[in-house]
Amino acid sequence: MDFKYRVKQIPFFYYPLFYIKKGILKIWFQMCNRIYQFRRVNTNALKNFKDIYIGKRCFIICTGPSLTIDDLEKLSKEYTFSMNSIVNIYNKTSFRPKFYLIQDGKVEKKLRNKLINCHNSEYTTMFVGIGNVYGNGISISKRTATRYYPKAYYYNNDFAYHCYDMYYHDFARVEYSMDCSIEIKDGFTVTYAALELAIYMGFKKIYLLGCDSNRSGHIDSESNPSLKMQTLDRNIQAYTYIKDKIKGKNIKIYNATRGGMLEVFERVDLDDIV
Repeated sequence: MDFKYRVKQIPFFYYPLFYIKKGILKIWFQMCNRIYQFRRVNTNALKNFKDIYIGKRCFIICTGPSLTIDDLEKLSKEYTFSMNSIVNIYNKTSFRPKFYLIQDGKVEKKLRNKLINCHNSEYTTMFVGIGNVYGNGISISKRTATRYYPKAYYYNNDFAYHCYDMYYHDFARVEYSMDCSIEIKDGFTVTYAALELAIYMGFKKIYLLGCDSNRSGHIDSESNPSLKMQTLDRNIQAYTYIKDKIKGKNIKIYNATRGGMLEVFERVDLDDIV
């Protein structure tokens, strides 16, 4: 029988340990936030992307189960962002995103060999989010980024600001970065970072594709189920927040996903726009 399970069956031991752990983690995340102010990576290179695509449209391609190879092929001439395990289907399609993002340390470690091979040879701009939570494997470290992805653009991924609440409360606060060259705020999913970057680059029409926002399997069968999707309520919280932030800024976010559970953004049919 699992040790953690046995401990949970003994309230005399479990509850004191639980609250001690909560207290330690709260202090740790607060320390990460403070340390982060002095350990930010120099990301001035991102200033080169500020408003360079002003007025254009782009597609942010997630890896939900609704995504198909045929849909990817339709977007070969569009400005596209994608992320994480999209590299697992490169052997099935000629499609390559113009911009690729990764910020989860556990995902990066799993995909590292493929990422090194793909992004040394493909015409894709890679963005690596270097996190500010240390020692838990969730965030990509500066050392990892510079060692394995020296040609990538880096961004400071502020994850610690809501990390404690995310683990111990139903809802954690969400924030939005006005300047991606300083930092990008975590929104429970790398898709949120892609939205921040797309807005920073000046795109005025942003279409989400394959953003099913559920816990179903991804387009690639190799993904770890525990890493597939953030919970629906957190996704909805983050997307609702960014939708409110762009009101009055002549920016529109649409959902071109075929099905799924995301209803925050106006739905459009991909076949009608490409």
